[in-house]
Order: sequence, then C-alpha cells, then structure tokens
Amino acid sequence: NNLWNDVKTKLIEDVNSIKMGSPEDMSNFVTAVIHEGSFDKLATFIDQAKADYRMSRGLVVNDLLASENIITAINKYNLDDIEPFTLVIVDWNTDLKLYELVWDGTKKHFRTLPLEPKMWSSSTLYTKEMIKERLQWFEDFNSDSYRNGNIVDSKTMLNFHKTAGHDNQDYGVIIDRDYVKTTSITQVKKKEYVVVMQFHDLQSNTTSIKRFKLLQTVNE
Repeated sequence: NNLWNDVKTKLIEDVNSIKMGSPEDMSNFVTAVIHEGSFDKLATFIDQAKADYRMSRGLVVNDLLASENIITAINKYNLDDIEPFTLVIVDWNTDLKLYELVWDGTKKHFRTLPLEPKMWSSSTLYTKEMIKERLQWFEDFNSDSYRNGNIVDSKTMLNFHKTAGHDNQDYGVIIDRDYVKTTSITQVKKKEYVVVMQFHDLQSNTTSIKRFKLLQTVNE
C-alpha cells in the first residue's frame, strides 16, 4: 500500500503533464488522428505491438549473410512469425548484383534490381506523399549532379544524406520528431577488395571508420 501511494502520486503528475489539443500544434502530445496516412501508420504500430514474433529480424540478416548462395537461402528460409521487413542486398561474390527482399508478414517478395541509384523510405515512418517528395529530392540531386558535371560518389551521397530536405525535421532525410529521430548515418563503400564502413554518430558528431579486406581468388 505504501508503494502504491508513491506510484499513484508520480502517475498523476505524469498524466497531468501530458498536453492535449489541436493536431496543428506540434507541442501537443495527445490529439486527434485526422490524416489517413497517420492513421495507417498508427494502425501498423498497433498491429506490430500485438504480434508475438518468434525471432528478431536481425538474426534473419545474420543467417542470410552467412549463406553461400543468397537466392537459395532466401527461398528456403522460414519467415513465419517474423516481423515484416525490407532487406536490400548487395552481392559482389562474382559480379555486382542488387536484390530486394520484402517480407510482408505473409509472403516473400524477392526481386533483382537494376544497377542504378535508388532511395528507400520506411512506410511506417512516412506517408505516401512524404515518400514521393523524398524521392523527388533524390531525383533532383542526381539530375543536378549530372547537369553540373559532378560525380556522384560517397562524399556527395553523404552530403545529400545530411542536407536533403532543407531542415525538414518531420520527413527530411534526417528527421527529429522528438519521439523518433535519426541518430546516425552508416555508409559502406567497396573498391576492388577493400570495403570501408563509416559510422557517423549525429548525437556526438563523431565518425568511426572500419576497413575490411575481402578474400581474393587466385588462379593457380
């Protein structure tokens, strides 16, 4: 009973501090859901919270990375009761190949992608309108680079990732919605038999770099 009195007091303080009001005021924590895209997003979160997944998606990635043949591994992998995800796979075992695996919770959607610039946006974080605008930023970036004779490389891509969206904290490439925000950027660059991974911590404004040397095939 003594413990409950302390918890009750703290609970009442927390509830009283929650601000309610118009959805036009971004400082309000509780408000009405009047946007179809926002409703769909919230419904997705609720469905995911109700689900009882048997294994983390991260373990799926580990298993697939350890496979000798990614296509065979994906076809055989049992994804039942795994949380939906999208996985982009770059395979350079023989020559460069790009794949996309989408698990919608019921069915696998696997396809080979063309070797061309592409941008993905989370359907749970962004509405269709937001995704369309983000894609337009990326297309404008590629068009401007080509028109100005600039090379799209790791440096220009990193700059796009840091600046695209013109400080739009709601759905820019770097977001900050208070309750969810971009905290880091990871970039992977491969040149011949060396892979360089850069981790940019946006919280501490620091960068970590790790280099990996791939095994080279020697013809005897």
